[in-house]
Amino acid sequence: MRTARRWMLSLAALGFAYVAYVYLTLPDVRVLAKSNPTTTAFIQLRLREARAAKAASLDLAASFFKRS
Repeated sequence: MRTARRWMLSLAALGFAYVAYVYLTLPDVRVLAKSNPTTTAFIQLRLREARAAKAASLDLAASFFKRS
């Protein structure tokens, strides 16, 4: 009976520790309910990709007109 009680208390303690860890490590997103972020990592990534694609297309057009 004592062993079962220890297992139950250990399991409860581990469960509490897991829930506390998750709660304390998740970011606070309540601000996002009121306003959108000005920039994010994905926005920055897409901007860099768009600039690179534009530069590549301009280089391609410049090389085409140099040949003509």
